[in-house]
Amino acid sequence: MTSKPPGTIEWMMPVNLLTVHPHCLMIFVDETGHEELSDPKYPVFGFGGCMVFAAAIDQQIREPWRQLKSEYFWFCRYSTACAALRNATPEQIGAIGLFFRQQRFVGLRLRVTAKSAIPSGMRLFEVFPNVVRKRWQELASRSPIDPVEMALIHEASNGRSTVGKVFR
Repeated sequence: MTSKPPGTIEWMMPVNLLTVHPHCLMIFVDETGHEELSDPKYPVFGFGGCMVFAAAIDQQIREPWRQLKSEYFWFCRYSTACAALRNATPEQIGAIGLFFRQQRFVGLRLRVTAKSAIPSGMRLFEVFPNVVRKRWQELASRSPIDPVEMALIHEASNGRSTVGKVFR
């Protein structure tokens, strides 16, 4: 059995285990829709997610989200985004809104429709890194901690597996 390096945090995902430093900037991302806006029933492409330091995940994301899911979304067994939210009740929508307003992590959002202006020569998925950079600049301006590494966690489309990569 191998032991993790001192001062690291293990992030368990359904597919693998990431071992990160407590000052690792964790970036969680999920997308919706098709990047070519080719679904006539859902002509939207979007990214959503959040950034938080690894040491704060339990307090700022994991525990509050578990409470939210157990009270309002108990039927979403695997996914944190659960496709059933397309038919969410006003009470469920309000609970999600309150969750995002009360937490201290940095939210990431990008929504594109056929009417959105995309810079010439740029594909939709290339726009999101600019959103991440801008939000990081906002977080960095008020954070006393500099990240020692970054980890990108991307939820797969089946909602059960996750892909993660650490950048040091």
